[in-house]
Amino acid sequence: MAVVACGFGNMYNKSKKTRSLALVCIAAALLAIPLPVLAAYSTVPQNHSTTIPVGNSPWAAAFDPTNNEVYVTNSGGSSVSVINTSSNEVITTITVGSGPQEIAYDSANNLLYVANNQSNSVSVISGSSNTVVTTITGLRPGPLGVTFDSTNGMIYVTNNRDWGVTVINGTSNEIVTSISLPISVHPWSLAVDLKTKILYVADDASSNVYLINTKTNTLLKTVIKVGNSPWAFAYTPKSGDMYVSNNGALTASVINGATNKVIKTVKGLDYPYGVVYDAANKIVYMTNTGSNTVSGISTKTNKVVSTYSTGNSPWQLTLDTSNGNLYVCNLLDNTVSVIQV
Repeated sequence: MAVVACGFGNMYNKSKKTRSLALVCIAAALLAIPLPVLAAYSTVPQNHSTTIPVGNSPWAAAFDPTNNEVYVTNSGGSSVSVINTSSNEVITTITVGSGPQEIAYDSANNLLYVANNQSNSVSVISGSSNTVVTTITGLRPGPLGVTFDSTNGMIYVTNNRDWGVTVINGTSNEIVTSISLPISVHPWSLAVDLKTKILYVADDASSNVYLINTKTNTLLKTVIKVGNSPWAFAYTPKSGDMYVSNNGALTASVINGATNKVIKTVKGLDYPYGVVYDAANKIVYMTNTGSNTVSGISTKTNKVVSTYSTGNSPWQLTLDTSNGNLYVCNLLDNTVSVIQV
């Protein structure tokens, strides 16, 4: 895997077709995405209803159900945009660390955790005051993915430049431990199976998903083979399945949480990345960075059943559970698309 530096950003070149990933440098992002090819199931993508301007290179978003606000990390700078979902307007901008990437909502304490990739820290935002209440330092280099485990109150952060996962106590906001992964691993996003207490970690540099026991904070021997360059996850609580976007394979893998085996491969995607589960409609929504769309995957059939248009290079997304709208971060045009599904 070739790595090229551009400003604060890194560019990853994979497969026969060039696929470039911007971390915080727009010029390095997605330079040669192939032309969109809609699969046979698809009709003309439905247009999103609203476009909201945010900061530079919006990477990820999280919804706070206590205040009905969406928090968007602007990876090209050092800020988080806060969107009021009633007006769909940015109501404030919060200064965080450098290169903020993923963000996770702590439902137990009404806090949001922001992984600052360039400053090697995590900013903790209060959902009540929309201010940074503390900054957690001392992380291994390259915080990128972040998730909250509601069963034990822990925050898990991938360190994509140092092959590890940092564990943070959500009550004290102190680092509990750091879990090492194999040196060849390039950890990206992660997610917790709340039934089995297993943490899934995507390795962007391979087709592997690594497993961590959250009771003991130890790396398990089991490695799950999915598609090339797995990036993000969505957990479906009722079935216990984990959906994984395989960016380099143009597919999604469905992992059964009980057996930790891939039970289905969803095709017809276009460099997928962000994933979110809509429990009300039993749909997994996945962004297609190659065609500027979002695909809706039925969890009953594991087939794509809907397609929606977005802005340029849809990255990650979140779901407003109060009204069912999707908020999609468009990395290359500094906007968020609001999709009524």
